[in-house]
Amino acid sequence: MGQPCATVPEFRTDAGQLVVMGPAPLDYDRTCVSGQACGFGGIHGRDLSSGNTSSGNTVMVLDTCSGGYVPTRFASTGLVSSVSSTGASVSWGVVPVTAAGGEYRLCWCAGAGFSCSVQNDYYTDFGRLNLIWLSPLYQDKTCAS
Repeated sequence: MGQPCATVPEFRTDAGQLVVMGPAPLDYDRTCVSGQACGFGGIHGRDLSSGNTSSGNTVMVLDTCSGGYVPTRFASTGLVSSVSSTGASVSWGVVPVTAAGGEYRLCWCAGAGFSCSVQNDYYTDFGRLNLIWLSPLYQDKTCAS
């Protein structure tokens, strides 16, 4: 009769190695300023590669990873336009971000074996993007002299 495999000591046979690809650690904190181009470096992890939606890693800015919304007026509809060849830096290109200020999530998709075509594909939350600017964008105020 076999072992019930209910506790750690009962798993005695080494069956191989599990390699998990993606950014690490999962607590990056980056800042961009609305009205300027947005990009940053210093992203580390395992098997990060140049990104496009068919073969490499891609990053999307969302309010919540895996199904959240893309901030209105965010450059490239929140999808990173370029990832460095090592995955260490990301950029939304030269188009300025004009979204409202706030805290957004940095969401990652592997590309290899995943479509990375809709927000639901970006379920790995690897940190926070602080966007400095007004929120809401349109504010009506009256001053009296």
